[in-house]
Parts: sequence; C-alpha cells; structure tokens
Amino acid sequence: MTCLQRFAIRWSLFSISLLAGCASFAPSIRSGDKLDRNSAYLYGRFFIEAPSKLLGHQSIGFVIKCRDGQKYTLGLSKRKPVQVIKIVPSSCSLTEIVFTAPDGTIERRRRSPASALKNSDFAPGVAYYLGDIDGEATFEWTPHAFSNEYQSQWGIKRIDDNYEATTKVVHRLFPSVATLPTEERMLFDQPE
Repeated sequence: MTCLQRFAIRWSLFSISLLAGCASFAPSIRSGDKLDRNSAYLYGRFFIEAPSKLLGHQSIGFVIKCRDGQKYTLGLSKRKPVQVIKIVPSSCSLTEIVFTAPDGTIERRRRSPASALKNSDFAPGVAYYLGDIDGEATFEWTPHAFSNEYQSQWGIKRIDDNYEATTKVVHRLFPSVATLPTEERMLFDQPE
C-alpha cells in the first residue's frame, strides 16, 4: 500500500469520526473551586467499568437539555465517578443517552426512557443529587486478513438512590458544596 493510499484511508476514517460526533462531557468542578451562588449544581456517582485503551475508555453519557438552550452531557467515568457539574439555572430534561468509543466518538444514541427526568427546575445556589449510576462497557477487536472486526457493548448495571451517603462523600471531596442546600432529583424514576 502506498503512502498516498494510507493517507486516504486515514483521512476517510477521520472524516467519518467527525460526522459521527464526539461526546463533550460536562466537566466536574474541582475540589477547591469557589462556588457561584448564581449557578445550580448537579451531583452524583457516575461510574463505568470499561477496559482502558490508549485513547481512554468507552463511556455512557446522559444528555440534559434545558429550556434556556444549554445542553450538558453527564459522562460515566472510571477515574472520577463522584462528580459535581455546574449549570445555568433553568428547567431541564434528560433527552438522550449516548454511547461512546474510547476516543469519545459517539457510536450510538438512544432517546431517554419514559422514566427519565422531565422539566425539572434547577434553582441557583442549590445542589441537586441525580443518583448513583453504574455502567459497563466491553470492546472486542478481531483482526482478519483484509479487514478488522470490532464489537462494542454498553449497559447500565445499577441505578441507586444513595442520597444521604453520596451527599456526605460529595461534602468531603468538595467542601464548598457543603455550604449549599441539597435536593434529591433522580435522573431516572426507577431502574432501567
């Protein structure tokens, strides 16, 4: 294979990944960050068990769209499962679930189930517990003579309501959040 052919194949793969889109997970605040009393905060334990790859790991993201036009994707993480996400106060709904490859490329999308958070008002100066969500992902790659075959799978293992215990952990890891009132606002009414 010539250098030009290899470049063409790489460019094609790169173009396809751009069309598929990448998940841009909302970042968690850091432990010592000062809080903005004009913002609302979403928190919980969002963990995924997935094999580590060179570029990262597969994940599952929960897309929350708000009436003010803002969109936040809460991503399950191996390294930092306890997260606190800063948002602009608004009325928001869980609208979609995305499933990503290790490089962040969205491989699948699914509309949110009927039990998902709908039209929930998030007020400034309040921290909202969304639940403890454990997911899992697998990736299998099989090389063949003229092509490669791969298969990815994702799943939600557990959705728990551990409001009091997780709130205590958040207060320990993010001391500034302990100064805010908290409310329970589960991302899902019942396990999926």
